[in-house]
Amino acid sequence: MSPRLTLLLIAAVLTFWMLGAYNRLVRLRNVIATVFQGFALQALERTGLVSRLSDLAREHMAERDDLIEAAVQADKALSRALEAARLKPVQPRTVAELGRCDHALALSLDALCASLREHVGYVDTQFDPEVQHPVIIVLERLAGVLEQTDFARLTYNQAVGDYNAAIRQFPSTVVAALFGFKAAALLPEVPRSAG
Repeated sequence: MSPRLTLLLIAAVLTFWMLGAYNRLVRLRNVIATVFQGFALQALERTGLVSRLSDLAREHMAERDDLIEAAVQADKALSRALEAARLKPVQPRTVAELGRCDHALALSLDALCASLREHVGYVDTQFDPEVQHPVIIVLERLAGVLEQTDFARLTYNQAVGDYNAAIRQFPSTVVAALFGFKAAALLPEVPRSAG
């Protein structure tokens, strides 16, 4: 085999290898974006429940406006961070901000839910035992949504882990460096006792 043919063959193999590695990294990055949409849908459903829970809290314990307002503000901050992260679900800065807002909302919700449970524990004794208190219904729905959100977060983090592992593997590291593939950020776990 001539040296020129050997060089052409090596160049062809390297080109196909780089194309395959590039396509794999793009596919893994796209999986992150797709999976993030599932997390975003759960977070949006939670926003609706936070709004409903805040209305019920104002109705039943207006004296705890501090807890209610903290949850409402944390929910608004999370909604803004979620919108930014939906545009770039792989960018570490936006995902870190989303995680910080998610953590703040979890803490606010925990405090609000604990206060509501305590209040409803007393008020519920005055209700018909056959009828479930509206606050309890929303708290139970919120608990289900929080579970689904945690699962969506876990799925997202698994996709990020697969992508980041691919970037760190040689020889994909070379393709990642050449084409600007950066590591993606994980969504941090949040304290979970609300709901």
